[in-house]
Amino acid sequence: MPEPKKVKLICPECDKEVELVDGEGVCGNCGLDVGWVVEKRRRDRAVKKLDEREEAEVHPPKTKKRFAF
Repeated sequence: MPEPKKVKLICPECDKEVELVDGEGVCGNCGLDVGWVVEKRRRDRAVKKLDEREEAEVHPPKTKKRFAF
């Protein structure tokens, strides 16, 4: 069985160190689910990038009509 992935992060609420095991972990000081916060940030950034790409595809940049000689 593979080793669980462990990551140490700082809790965004109380600035205490929290260890995430396979993406899940709760702050012992304030009780915040830090794993959920990290996953939400990652998901929000990915959705934002997808929206920007779709918007760029839907609305091509406008160019001025020029005469070519």
